[in-house]
Amino acid sequence: MKAAVKKFAVLGSPVAHSKSPQIHTRAYYELGLNGWQYLRRDTKEADFIEFITAAAHEYSGFSVTMPLKKLAAQIATEKCEFVRATGVANTLAKITGADWHRPQWSAYNTDIPGLQNALVRNNFSCVNALILGSGATALSAALTALLLGADSLEIRARRQTALQEFTQQLQTAVKMLSITQDFRLNTALITDPPRLTAPDLIINTLPADADVELPAQFARAQFYDVTYSAKMSLIAQRLNPAQHANGGSMLFEQALLQLRIFINGSPAVPLPIEDTLRNTFYGLSS
Repeated sequence: MKAAVKKFAVLGSPVAHSKSPQIHTRAYYELGLNGWQYLRRDTKEADFIEFITAAAHEYSGFSVTMPLKKLAAQIATEKCEFVRATGVANTLAKITGADWHRPQWSAYNTDIPGLQNALVRNNFSCVNALILGSGATALSAALTALLLGADSLEIRARRQTALQEFTQQLQTAVKMLSITQDFRLNTALITDPPRLTAPDLIINTLPADADVELPAQFARAQFYDVTYSAKMSLIAQRLNPAQHANGGSMLFEQALLQLRIFINGSPAVPLPIEDTLRNTFYGLSS
């Protein structure tokens, strides 16, 4: 594959732990994109606008992680449906032809379709879903569950105010994404007794060391840890679910969509050797 040499980076703070450079540079190698670069750039909120403005002449796009996802959505000229619905973006692609003194960006949220693809590839089903957490990733998880056909959601968080805000965000996103199926929504504090008696899918977006104990009968559910550590979260260790997967698959699937954007200009246009890339990516997670 012949293409003009381009440069990308992952932005956020901290990013020293990020596996994105490993994934993207391996993909460039597999695709024969000689000279393409993908770097880490530790960037705080206060420095974000200044950085991407100054870097517009040098970089063609960015992967964006916390705490910059809302800012990335705000500065974008063009936004995909998931960015419009959630107000967060994890991908910025420079719009071709824009004046580099006044850079314009297209924003994407590949977390939702990335998680959706990851759950499908892990053979996880979703009818009654329990989401642990109430942040941006939890919102993506809840929308993913609905897009996969869930008819019951329970959201559990540490603060009542967070649950109220989450409910409003979810209702807005559901309307904007034209999700029309009826579904039941329960919200509860982490410490409250569970209302779902038998979730078939648990998506944990809490930190890996969060100290939460779930009912023993929930062990029959499929458990997805969004964290991509090879080690189970403390919650999963205590529950010992029958089927468990970590967020490495989500990381790789959303990265594959980013690669489509950076290389082909659209998350809907596949790359020619995606199966090879996927096998390579999943191998890197072990």
